[in-house]
Amino acid sequence: MYSIQDFLKDQQGSIQKKESIDQLMKESDIQDFLNRHQLGRSFVENHWIDFLDLQQDHAVCQSCQKLAHCPKSLKGYRRFLALEEGILTSYLEPCQYGQVVYDTYVLLSHVVVKNVHDSLLTTSFENLSYDQPKVKDVAKLLMRYCLDKGPKGFYLHGSPGTGKSMLMGALIQALAHQGCQCGYICFPTFMSELKDNIAHNQDDDRVALMKEVDYLVLDDIGQENITAWSRDDILGAILLERSQRGLPTFFTSVYSMEELQKAYRLSKGKNDEVKVARMILKMKTITQEIAL
Repeated sequence: MYSIQDFLKDQQGSIQKKESIDQLMKESDIQDFLNRHQLGRSFVENHWIDFLDLQQDHAVCQSCQKLAHCPKSLKGYRRFLALEEGILTSYLEPCQYGQVVYDTYVLLSHVVVKNVHDSLLTTSFENLSYDQPKVKDVAKLLMRYCLDKGPKGFYLHGSPGTGKSMLMGALIQALAHQGCQCGYICFPTFMSELKDNIAHNQDDDRVALMKEVDYLVLDDIGQENITAWSRDDILGAILLERSQRGLPTFFTSVYSMEELQKAYRLSKGKNDEVKVARMILKMKTITQEIAL
């Protein structure tokens, strides 16, 4: 039975809805939407909840304190309305802060094999420190490579702290930004991880990925625990496969190639000497050596 209390409740609800719509009609973004589609108040009345959700969402954004403090369940996104063939729909788009996160996600999705921090892979050439003239020269060379590309990579060597890894990070960032499938592996860390995974019977498909990714950086080679297995079965196999496929490979090391050849010698036997000589010759064939 419909009572006087129900009647009064309905009346109160109608008053609150009218006041809410009055407020919605004052919102500039809602006015823009209505003017763009040549609509009036009646349309807002018929879609009150949709416009109310829009207002509340944008009110949160007006007091924005950057992404870390975003109270929304989907951080960094704003609600918008669209009208197609008379049907009102709601959709989300990233805000200025959310766009940065989305762009970073898309960029990193092209780095299909990695074991370094994302900050290294999102470093751009513009953000590098150019205190050393040589760093600037190498950066120009790498930027030119991103435009022209080519079958050869680079072997970049120099003392620790000279910026080798950051330069290669900027290279991968630029190539990934172009949609290329890339990889960045700190080789000493990788060999330690691979050995541990094998010891625990855990699958590790990164070697296969390193063999086939479009562009690969092997960082800090020569600093791993060098064994015949790490040198011949892992590094040698990766280089051979990539060379056969014509895929560019990039290296950083504290050693020049001549010094690396000595570091990779495990014995004084002729067979070991030949294996190392062939590996270094392969590196020389597929890269341009640069001292930093």
